[in-house]
Amino acid sequence: MKIAAITSLFPNSKEPNRGIFTLKLLERLNKEDIVVIAPIPWFPFITKNRIRNVPFKEEMSGITIFHPRFITVPFFLKSWDAFFFYRSIHKLRNEINDCDIIYSSYGYPDGAGAYYLARLLNKPFCITLHRGDLVHWLKRVLTKFQLTTMLKNSERVVVVSHMIKKLIPDWESNNRIVVIPNGVDINIFKPLNKHDARNRLGLGLDKKIFLTTGNSFKRKGYFELVEAFNKLDIDNKLLLIAGYDENEYDNLNTLIRSSPGRDSIILLGEVHNSQLPDYYSAADIYCLVSYSEGWPCSVMEALACAKPCIVTQEAAGEFITEDLGIVTNYQNLPGDLTRALNQDWNVEKILEFARNNSWDKAAQKMLDAFEQSIRTHCQ
Repeated sequence: MKIAAITSLFPNSKEPNRGIFTLKLLERLNKEDIVVIAPIPWFPFITKNRIRNVPFKEEMSGITIFHPRFITVPFFLKSWDAFFFYRSIHKLRNEINDCDIIYSSYGYPDGAGAYYLARLLNKPFCITLHRGDLVHWLKRVLTKFQLTTMLKNSERVVVVSHMIKKLIPDWESNNRIVVIPNGVDINIFKPLNKHDARNRLGLGLDKKIFLTTGNSFKRKGYFELVEAFNKLDIDNKLLLIAGYDENEYDNLNTLIRSSPGRDSIILLGEVHNSQLPDYYSAADIYCLVSYSEGWPCSVMEALACAKPCIVTQEAAGEFITEDLGIVTNYQNLPGDLTRALNQDWNVEKILEFARNNSWDKAAQKMLDAFEQSIRTHCQ
């Protein structure tokens, strides 16, 4: 089976962590039979953008990746984004003419644009949705029309959680929806010696470390997490925030610098995926207190490193049980941070959950979805 994966949610040389979950999934399939088209948004008057210099073609993990540019006007004409996305990938149709299926990850404009090309080439189409693409774009009349058309006519619609499934219009009558949660690479993310990890990172051995990761600072609840952390009456506490958000970085940094616990909060900036196992292993507790998530890879990675997780219901409440962590809210967050630190966690149960949800198992389920898509298309 030859697969054409079309999505802007994919790593590149300037953003190595972008859409890393898509790469991890495709790595488990036959790399020689995969071509990736990962368009880059472009607008002529925006020059200070780190992804402008991404090469047109590159290779990652043995997979060939093309990066055509598609025009997108900031804040305006968003209903045209799928058309411009389609035009950018249409130029590369010769690269995917012999593919058996077209796959996309993220509903709009990626999924809608890729769906148009799939219908032009008479190829089966499979889409993965991640929640944000539904919550945001279904609110707009014209983008909602494009999304619902794509969802009704796709051979398979993959969602990463049951919560997201229920966001799809007429989900109860759509028998083509499949739930396939994100996995975790248990060969990379695994428990490391805490002292060794802290020594490598230059972190004190006596610290009580809370860690959070991600690039959308407001959506991730970082401002609320900092406020809650400042209320903790814990000696040697330390909060590590790994991520970068060009719109909110200065605001978060200002909040940290003006807070009473400023010397105990470190804004790390973006951390490469290869360094994350050390950070997870060095931490005592992992936190993800987002307003919105799909099936967060960072929580899966922390669990694979044997770390209990504090999450909001919106972040990972669907799968975090009392054996894996604590589901909290912003009002109870300070007390739950303390409780998680003092609780005696069963490490084996945490690791067992991670092992049962590896990327290898997720890839097999996705391969089944692709095969079902092809059979449905041929009927």
